Amino acid sequence: FANEEIIEAYNFAVDILKRLYSDDAIGFFAVDLSSHYFNIALEYATMNDSENTIKALKDSCRYAIVDANLKDIDYTSPMVNRLKYRASDTSKNYKGNSCNLRLKDLEDNRFDFVRNENVFKKIISDLEKYAEKI
Repeated sequence: FANEEIIEAYNFAVDILKRLYSDDAIGFFAVDLSSHYFNIALEYATMNDSENTIKALKDSCRYAIVDANLKDIDYTSPMVNRLKYRASDTSKNYKGNSCNLRLKDLEDNRFDFVRNENVFKKIISDLEKYAEKI
């Protein structure tokens, strides 16, 4: 697939999640949004599109931080208002939290062309604030 097609597919997945969780109480699925936005950023980075790479990385970072600070919630959006998120009902197959994952992902050399920009450094700093000590 072309970069644009991959971006369109990830944006479609983002749109579905945002419609399901229309009040932005995304809960457990913040990790998915963070991942989808990160993959969008990778595609833009492959295209050397700094503006859209940074925009997608900001969104990825925002949802990684949401996930890292997630508390038990009862979902309230109309399509999911009978669902509950309980941390005790979940598991993960990695150390740390979503911020740790994104920090590791940002080491990818495809981001070298934006690595020295202040906004990229701020993304790193924001993630470091919420990353678990491992």
